[in-house]
Amino acid sequence: IFNDLNLELKYNKIIGLYGDEKSNFINLLKNKDFNTGKIIDDDYYLNNVIYICEYDDFVTNIVKDELYVKLNYNESIENKIIKVLNKFELDNSFLEKNINNLSSFEKKLLRLIILMFDKSKIIILSDLFDGIDYKNKSIFIRLLKNIKKNYNKTIIISDRDMDTINNLVDYVLIVDSKLILIDKIGNIFDNEDINKIDINCPNFIKIKKLLKNKGINIDG
Repeated sequence: IFNDLNLELKYNKIIGLYGDEKSNFINLLKNKDFNTGKIIDDDYYLNNVIYICEYDDFVTNIVKDELYVKLNYNESIENKIIKVLNKFELDNSFLEKNINNLSSFEKKLLRLIILMFDKSKIIILSDLFDGIDYKNKSIFIRLLKNIKKNYNKTIIISDRDMDTINNLVDYVLIVDSKLILIDKIGNIFDNEDINKIDINCPNFIKIKKLLKNKGINIDG
């Protein structure tokens, strides 16, 4: 599918992933047996990639045990985790919960906590915002921005909720069978090449184009 792919992603950025080949691109990134070695630059190796998806990938039954397995867990990390939990009106009793009894939202929160303290430099998220209410979406957005800023991560997000992730991303990466584009969110949907593919633009882009066709330019 991808021949002679040479793609450079920016350090410490949040990137929204769109296009009909986004799933294959994610498989390429997360496949640790990919035999061509380094795929982004000389500093990023495949063992620096963590993929967090909608499906259960937990290896223990208790939240705290999962954190011990996945992280170099200590008192300092626990105190930071409790601060995160407090933002969601949760307390340290969350750490003693059975993972099988967690809600979909709580499981996603646990995954975010793991990626916050994981050593990986590239985080791939799939359908993080699916089924999450507006209040918790806003907290997730702030949490992801905090992870990028304070933990020096590059975060790639593939999500059906395009309007939510567009409030979050620095760049958009479109991976289609016909072309690959990467640009800032304000520029990429104005690229003439975008007309070559069938892509569902975010609602704010649709409104912007509709107003532009009526002679109203909201870019100033």
